[in-house]
Amino acid sequence: MTDETQLETVEDAVIIVPNPEMDKDVAEYSEMENTVTQDFVQGLIKLGEILKRHKDKWKPQKLYTAYLDGIGRSLAMANQVIRIYEYSIQHLSQLLQVNLTNWNKVNMFLSLPDGMKEKLAEEIDGVDVSSDEFREKITEIKDEDIDSTEDGQLADTAILEEMVQKGSFGDIDFMAKQVVSELQKNGTVEVTPKSIPMATSFLHIERAVSYLTEETFGKLTPEEIAFWTKILKGQLENLKTLIK
Repeated sequence: MTDETQLETVEDAVIIVPNPEMDKDVAEYSEMENTVTQDFVQGLIKLGEILKRHKDKWKPQKLYTAYLDGIGRSLAMANQVIRIYEYSIQHLSQLLQVNLTNWNKVNMFLSLPDGMKEKLAEEIDGVDVSSDEFREKITEIKDEDIDSTEDGQLADTAILEEMVQKGSFGDIDFMAKQVVSELQKNGTVEVTPKSIPMATSFLHIERAVSYLTEETFGKLTPEEIAFWTKILKGQLENLKTLIK
């Protein structure tokens, strides 16, 4: 996408409206990305900080996907970079100590529980190791290979997030079929059409959550808030019982 645009529908016509503010944000990200050549981790942290700010700005306007298109990055990748930035806020020295130098190491590192991350950082201790050596270090501290299902869960979660981000709740039955189709193509679990009712349920829950905002509750009387809170808690208990 060359010039970032915002699409506005007027009756049956689509008018392309220039968006200079988004163009500026796209340029900021692109310029920073181009400077990431020597220090991979610190570069990712800087990119993550930019992405987090821009996500907070454009997501409420439902223009975050357009922004990601502008920088040529997927939602899954952007989320990983943001996770590195957010992790660095509390664990910067540990993140530098583990010496992540490529995306393979980043994905392996983020799949670990926090306790394992700390142990791995101590084992690596700033040394530049290959991806295979990095994986061997992880195997040593876990006494087994990284559980591939954990990496798979991260990938599948990213797919679901991206589908919900880009999709519409106007036709949930159609969207559920699209979610299952996407998981069949790019997911790590062998998903069959029998999962469509589960995807439908997931999307209905996402739709419900999108309605349950502070603004929605703010329009209710105290009596209404108490009533619906009780109803919602009851539904949550039913859901917990179902998935045990």
